[in-house]
Amino acid sequence: MANMPSQDIADMLVDDVVGAKADTIWINKEPSDSALKTPDAFLIIYDTGGTDPEATGKIFDKPTINIRVKGRKGDYSGAQVMIQAVKAALHQRDSETKNSARYMGIWQVGEIAFVEYDDQNRPTFTANFRMHRTY
Repeated sequence: MANMPSQDIADMLVDDVVGAKADTIWINKEPSDSALKTPDAFLIIYDTGGTDPEATGKIFDKPTINIRVKGRKGDYSGAQVMIQAVKAALHQRDSETKNSARYMGIWQVGEIAFVEYDDQNRPTFTANFRMHRTY
């Protein structure tokens, strides 16, 4: 059984030095302020379902994820740089195997969007990705 896509994507982003798990990459849950080790920017990867899997007799899934970047307080441009780094790392990524799942492709869906400044004045951006994988 393969990991949820969020785990594999987190590992890809760590490999690409976009973030470090437990410090800057969180999965399916935003950290509490007390859980943050530094006031630096961080990102959260959410599993968001996907489209129907292929009915080919093999497991061929088409999951989607949402990635939300929260920047340092008041640092709009820093958060924008981080979400752009995520896009550069994932959009049209070459085929690879990660944690027993083979990813044939990853593509951004729509454009990066600025969402808000949160209660702590951290700028928030979001991007969505779809992928094809088998395991």
